[in-house]
Amino acid sequence: MAIEYFGNKSTGDSDETGRGDYCMSNGSVAWTCPGTGNQTVVELGAYVDLDSGSLRLAIYDASSNFIAQGDAVITGTHALNWETHTAFHNAAGADITPTLMGGANYKLCMSLTAGATCNCRHTAGSAGQGKATSGSDYTGGYPDPLPAQDDNSRIWCIRCGVEAAAGGGAVVPIIMAQMNQFGGGTRW
Repeated sequence: MAIEYFGNKSTGDSDETGRGDYCMSNGSVAWTCPGTGNQTVVELGAYVDLDSGSLRLAIYDASSNFIAQGDAVITGTHALNWETHTAFHNAAGADITPTLMGGANYKLCMSLTAGATCNCRHTAGSAGQGKATSGSDYTGGYPDPLPAQDDNSRIWCIRCGVEAAAGGGAVVPIIMAQMNQFGGGTRW
């Protein structure tokens, strides 16, 4: 299956240097999960140059209710890259495989440790399209729900990769069509 991404999938057109002890997310920009039905999260990443400190990413629903966070903090590679999580934890720290609903909107968040030096990439937007709050180091674990954040105009380069969940429902219509072809019985 191919990974489909949503969020700000670009590598940005602007830099924001610093941002230690911050949590950043999309604001009024709706980030819609692709597809229909259940979609399994396979990757969550931010396009950054993390020189010192660490970061952790999380997913919230459109009402700021916690869904999942990366399983551990990410330390930087000292170059602009998609720094990604491919394993996830719930709020209690247990391993999970997050499932999102295709067509629903989500908030994608990035938090940096206090004192981190990070070149956080973003695209320019208008007031309220981005969010960022200082004094919000959630690298040890994200809260549920996500507290209110301050508006800004930065659309942070954070993306989520999903695949259609196993057993996505396509098999049943095919089987039913073949059953109908043979008179609706169980003869094959």
